Amino acid sequence: ITIVEIVASGCEEVVPETQPETTYFSQVAHRFVAFARSVLERFPLIRRTHMLEQVATLNQPLILDQDNLQGIPLRDLNDLKAAINDFVRAQFVNLYHSILMHQKYSADDLRKSVDTIVKAANELGDELTVVAFIDEFNTSSVLGMLKEIFVDHSFD
Repeated sequence: ITIVEIVASGCEEVVPETQPETTYFSQVAHRFVAFARSVLERFPLIRRTHMLEQVATLNQPLILDQDNLQGIPLRDLNDLKAAINDFVRAQFVNLYHSILMHQKYSADDLRKSVDTIVKAANELGDELTVVAFIDEFNTSSVLGMLKEIFVDHSFD
Protein backbone atom coordinates (compact mmCIF):
# COMPACT_ATOMS: atom_id res chain seq x y z
CA ILE A 1 0.00 0.00 0.00
CA THR A 2 1.35 3.42 -0.93
CA ILE A 3 0.98 6.77 0.77
CA VAL A 4 -1.22 7.91 -2.11
CA GLU A 5 -3.61 4.99 -1.52
CA ILE A 6 -3.76 5.83 2.19
CA VAL A 7 -4.57 9.47 1.42
CA ALA A 8 -7.13 8.45 -1.20
CA SER A 9 -8.93 6.13 1.21
CA GLY A 10 -8.95 8.88 3.85
CA CYS A 11 -10.47 11.34 1.40
CA GLU A 12 -13.35 8.97 0.68
CA GLU A 13 -14.41 8.81 4.33
CA VAL A 14 -17.44 10.64 5.64
CA VAL A 15 -17.46 14.32 6.49
CA PRO A 16 -16.54 15.01 10.12
CA GLU A 17 -19.56 15.84 12.21
CA THR A 18 -17.77 18.71 13.94
CA GLN A 19 -17.22 20.53 10.62
CA PRO A 20 -20.09 19.63 8.27
CA GLU A 21 -19.10 22.33 5.76
CA THR A 22 -15.64 20.78 5.29
CA THR A 23 -14.84 17.49 3.60
CA TYR A 24 -11.84 15.27 4.24
CA PHE A 25 -10.75 15.89 0.67
CA SER A 26 -10.65 19.64 1.16
CA GLN A 27 -8.77 19.28 4.45
CA VAL A 28 -6.17 16.98 2.91
CA ALA A 29 -5.85 19.19 -0.20
CA HIS A 30 -5.41 22.30 1.93
CA ARG A 31 -2.81 20.70 4.20
CA PHE A 32 -0.90 19.17 1.31
CA VAL A 33 -0.76 22.48 -0.57
CA ALA A 34 0.44 24.33 2.54
CA PHE A 35 3.11 21.71 3.26
CA ALA A 36 4.29 21.43 -0.36
CA ARG A 37 4.49 25.21 -0.72
CA SER A 38 6.62 25.54 2.40
CA VAL A 39 9.01 22.80 1.23
CA LEU A 40 9.27 24.20 -2.31
CA GLU A 41 9.99 27.69 -0.94
CA ARG A 42 12.75 26.41 1.38
CA PHE A 43 14.39 24.16 -1.22
CA PRO A 44 14.52 25.93 -4.60
CA LEU A 45 16.63 23.16 -6.15
CA ILE A 46 13.66 20.80 -6.20
CA ARG A 47 12.73 20.35 -9.84
CA ARG A 48 9.12 21.40 -10.28
CA THR A 49 6.66 19.57 -12.45
CA HIS A 50 3.73 21.48 -13.91
CA MET A 51 1.55 20.50 -10.93
CA LEU A 52 4.21 21.44 -8.35
CA GLU A 53 4.75 24.78 -10.09
CA GLN A 54 1.01 25.48 -9.77
CA VAL A 55 1.12 24.58 -6.08
CA ALA A 56 4.21 26.74 -5.45
CA THR A 57 2.90 29.86 -7.20
CA LEU A 58 -0.57 30.12 -5.72
CA ASN A 59 -1.53 33.70 -4.99
CA GLN A 60 -5.10 33.25 -3.86
CA PRO A 61 -6.15 32.23 -0.37
CA LEU A 62 -6.85 28.55 0.16
CA ILE A 63 -10.53 27.73 0.57
CA LEU A 64 -11.61 24.54 2.34
CA ASP A 65 -14.93 24.13 0.54
CA GLN A 66 -14.71 21.23 -1.97
CA ASP A 67 -17.29 22.87 -4.21
CA ASN A 68 -15.24 26.06 -4.34
CA LEU A 69 -11.52 25.19 -4.24
CA GLN A 70 -10.36 28.62 -5.32
CA GLY A 71 -6.63 28.82 -5.78
CA ILE A 72 -6.03 25.11 -5.31
CA PRO A 73 -5.05 23.27 -8.51
CA LEU A 74 -6.46 20.08 -6.98
CA ARG A 75 -10.02 19.85 -8.22
CA ASP A 76 -10.57 16.16 -7.45
CA LEU A 77 -8.98 13.10 -5.92
CA ASN A 78 -7.07 12.27 -9.12
CA ASP A 79 -5.42 15.72 -9.09
CA LEU A 80 -4.48 15.24 -5.45
CA LYS A 81 -2.99 11.80 -6.19
CA ALA A 82 -1.00 13.23 -9.09
CA ALA A 83 0.31 16.11 -6.97
CA ILE A 84 1.37 13.83 -4.13
CA ASN A 85 3.07 11.46 -6.60
CA ASP A 86 4.92 14.40 -8.16
CA PHE A 87 5.97 15.64 -4.74
CA VAL A 88 7.26 12.33 -3.34
CA ARG A 89 9.09 11.57 -6.60
CA ALA A 90 10.58 15.04 -6.99
CA GLN A 91 14.15 15.27 -8.20
CA PHE A 92 16.75 17.91 -7.54
CA VAL A 93 18.29 20.20 -10.11
CA ASN A 94 21.76 18.98 -11.01
CA LEU A 95 24.60 21.35 -10.11
CA TYR A 96 27.33 18.90 -11.14
CA HIS A 97 27.85 17.65 -14.68
CA SER A 98 30.46 15.19 -15.88
CA ILE A 99 31.73 14.72 -19.41
CA LEU A 100 33.84 11.64 -20.15
CA MET A 101 35.92 12.36 -23.24
CA HIS A 102 37.41 9.74 -25.59
CA GLN A 103 38.88 9.59 -29.10
CA LYS A 104 35.50 9.26 -30.76
CA TYR A 105 33.99 12.17 -28.82
CA SER A 106 33.22 14.62 -31.62
CA ALA A 107 32.89 18.39 -31.73
CA ASP A 108 29.11 17.99 -32.04
CA ASP A 109 29.04 15.81 -28.92
CA LEU A 110 31.01 18.41 -26.98
CA ARG A 111 28.83 21.23 -28.30
CA LYS A 112 25.65 19.38 -27.21
CA SER A 113 27.07 18.65 -23.76
CA VAL A 114 28.25 22.21 -23.18
CA ASP A 115 24.98 23.67 -24.49
CA THR A 116 23.04 21.46 -22.05
CA ILE A 117 25.22 22.58 -19.14
CA VAL A 118 24.99 26.25 -20.12
CA LYS A 119 21.20 26.01 -20.43
CA ALA A 120 20.96 24.42 -16.96
CA ALA A 121 23.23 27.11 -15.49
CA ASN A 122 21.21 29.93 -17.07
CA GLU A 123 17.98 28.53 -15.62
CA LEU A 124 19.48 28.61 -12.12
CA GLY A 125 20.57 32.24 -12.31
CA ASP A 126 23.62 33.85 -10.74
CA GLU A 127 23.07 32.67 -7.17
CA LEU A 128 24.36 29.12 -7.71
CA THR A 129 27.48 27.67 -9.26
CA VAL A 130 27.31 24.86 -11.78
CA VAL A 131 30.37 22.61 -11.94
CA ALA A 132 31.38 20.73 -15.09
CA PHE A 133 34.04 18.04 -14.79
CA ILE A 134 35.68 16.99 -18.04
CA ASP A 135 37.61 13.74 -17.70
CA GLU A 136 40.17 12.37 -20.16
CA PHE A 137 40.07 15.50 -22.33
CA ASN A 138 43.69 14.94 -23.40
CA THR A 139 42.58 11.82 -25.32
CA SER A 140 39.92 13.60 -27.34
CA SER A 141 40.05 14.89 -30.88
CA VAL A 142 38.59 18.27 -29.95
CA LEU A 143 41.49 19.86 -28.07
CA GLY A 144 41.03 23.11 -30.00
CA MET A 145 37.46 23.49 -28.74
CA LEU A 146 38.54 22.68 -25.19
CA LYS A 147 41.28 25.32 -25.41
CA GLU A 148 38.66 27.81 -26.56
CA ILE A 149 36.51 27.01 -23.53
CA PHE A 150 39.23 26.90 -20.86
CA VAL A 151 41.74 29.49 -22.08
CA ASP A 152 39.72 31.89 -24.20
CA HIS A 153 36.55 31.61 -22.08
CA SER A 154 34.42 31.49 -25.21
CA PHE A 155 32.49 28.88 -27.13
CA ASP A 156 31.56 29.35 -30.78
